[in-house]
Amino acid sequence: MNPEQERVNLFFASLVLLLAIFLGAFFSASNLHPDFILVALLVLAFFVDFWKLTFLILVAILWLNWQPALSLEMMALAVLPALSFFGHRFFRGKLWLGVFLAVFFGVLIFYALVDFSFLTVNLRILLQILGADLLFGAIIFLFLNNLFTST
Repeated sequence: MNPEQERVNLFFASLVLLLAIFLGAFFSASNLHPDFILVALLVLAFFVDFWKLTFLILVAILWLNWQPALSLEMMALAVLPALSFFGHRFFRGKLWLGVFLAVFFGVLIFYALVDFSFLTVNLRILLQILGADLLFGAIIFLFLNNLFTST
């Protein structure tokens, strides 16, 4: 990798870190809770192989819910990135579109499975969460796309 590419990768890594810190601080103060772990897994499904994704999903589930019983939220967190992994081959030419659709529909399906009334009753909050998730997904996609296409 040339020095220019390394500087660009460092810039995007710094941008992801700053965005995560900013969004975490902002949303903790505003009572919104975006699904950054779900978004990260949905985007990673486009870049890593199946076994790495499976490992990352298991680590995320263990981290979020260390109890032995699987809840509906944890099952959705496991299934949605796996579906994203198997669906990403349809977007080989337009990877950015696949990531956008995976994050958009992944978050909507997650809320539909977990609490369907949230989709209709709290539409403004849902749109804010969806916007934050799409922004975070776009930044992660830019970083990973730059990282994986430059090697």
